[in-house]
Amino acid sequence: MMMIPEAWENHATMDPARRAFYEYHSLLMEPWDGPAAVSFTDGNLVGATLDRNGLRPDATGSPRTG
Repeated sequence: MMMIPEAWENHATMDPARRAFYEYHSLLMEPWDGPAAVSFTDGNLVGATLDRNGLRPDATGSPRTG
């Protein structure tokens, strides 16, 4: 939530606690042009999320084992 925030600034019906979270963390994180997608796993489940624009391609990679 901190690295890829949703579009919160003009979201009129957002919960005030969530808005406060994003407002506080916007002071800690610089705006960035990071990856379009972030994926994660705990070894059993895999999850992924797109950035709020979702327009840029995702660069993928996998570690070499061996």
